[in-house]
Amino acid sequence: MRDLTFFQLTEVFGLEQATNAVMKEYVDISYGPWRVPVWASAGQYAGSLLLAIAAWRSGLFGTVRAVMLLLAGGTWMGVLKGASIPDVLVTGLLAVALVPLGAQVLRDRLPVPAGRPKVLSW
Repeated sequence: MRDLTFFQLTEVFGLEQATNAVMKEYVDISYGPWRVPVWASAGQYAGSLLLAIAAWRSGLFGTVRAVMLLLAGGTWMGVLKGASIPDVLVTGLLAVALVPLGAQVLRDRLPVPAGRPKVLSW
């Protein structure tokens, strides 16, 4: 929506005047009152790290699945973020890591932690 507004400003005021207006007000236009949630969303990285470590230490996930969870937590989130092939692959890794756990839960077989995790395990 913002991009369309900026293009329309260019048509009405001309390129130089529209560019000056956008560059002067861009931060306020782009974030404005949403600045706090944007900064808080940085917590997804710390949260995914803690979640991966907790799943690994509890024995629920092996090393490989914990790393998959960690990688998926590091992808950019949001509606306007561009996605590339690696982003899609990393999101696929999350599905691969979580599908076995979801299948167990759907069968009413809650997973039993494996105890002390091995360094290299699924």
